[in-house]
Amino acid sequence: MKNLTLSLVAVSLLFIGCSDEKKGASTQAPMAQMPPVSVKSQVVTFSKANFTKSYSALLKPYQEVDVVARIKGVLVKENFTEGAFVKEGQILYEIQKDEYSAALNEVKASLSKAEANFNKALKDWNRAEFLFKNSALSEQQRDELFYAHESAKAEVQKAKAAVANAELNYGYTTIKAPIGGIVGLSSSDEGSYINTDAQNSKLTTITAVDKLYAEFSVPSDDASKYALQIKNGTTLTLNIGAKKYSGRVDFVAPKLDPKTDTLLVRAIFENPNRELLV
Repeated sequence: MKNLTLSLVAVSLLFIGCSDEKKGASTQAPMAQMPPVSVKSQVVTFSKANFTKSYSALLKPYQEVDVVARIKGVLVKENFTEGAFVKEGQILYEIQKDEYSAALNEVKASLSKAEANFNKALKDWNRAEFLFKNSALSEQQRDELFYAHESAKAEVQKAKAAVANAELNYGYTTIKAPIGGIVGLSSSDEGSYINTDAQNSKLTTITAVDKLYAEFSVPSDDASKYALQIKNGTTLTLNIGAKKYSGRVDFVAPKLDPKTDTLLVRAIFENPNRELLV
């Protein structure tokens, strides 16, 4: 747990004392002219008192993503060093492509055939329209050619969908980093067969380290007293040893936790030099 300091401001009353300098003097005998009486007035002013509140904080990753396999196959290449920083979009793994390349070529050929059939059906339909208008074709023959045209058009759409799906699967043979950060241990080695079930699809984890969160709980009494100051954008300081880091509140829970009678607050801190560790 780390120590987090929240600077607060409270309004207090400041009383400036005042008194009559002649206090306790006896009543004087009547005179021809009374001298003026010296009196100090009392003044009440408002002043702001700055103070701090400290809470224990738990540091958490700003972002953490599991890298998973979307298709089955043999892992042929691992392109990173465990524990190193990787950039978003960097290639991490490569799965054997042969099977998916062949499947893609097959559906592309099916699409070409479907488009050829459609082009023929379209010509037949246009010819049928002309013949029907000139009473050279029966209505039944015209309808049959119309249905053949529509069926051929549907086959083209089906073939296009198959090509799109095959392209996706082929693309999944190259696994890239979804975010930039520190890459964890790899769960599979080159030559391993990768599966897509929940237990075997996870390959590694990437943790973003350029920012991090600090979560802390504010007791209900403090939450009530300083409700106007504990809000999004409030600045605070994270103390780790002799070092101090400045951050800001980016989330305040809408209600108290009934189990702990505390209010959850989260702050975000920049970590460009990766000094802070989760």
